[in-house]
Amino acid sequence: MKLNYVKPAVLEHAPIAFETAVSSCNPPSVPVNAPGIGDICVNPDQTWEPYNP
Repeated sequence: MKLNYVKPAVLEHAPIAFETAVSSCNPPSVPVNAPGIGDICVNPDQTWEPYNP
């Protein structure tokens, strides 16, 4: 038996940030603006590196 697919309604549009392969902050890492340092990329192991968009 086949079921019909129902496309969900869009209730609210959220801003989307696209990342490219040259970005040093790919998931699961998270870009963060650190006061006094600037934009950094926080890795899952709690290390960080400069964020290069």
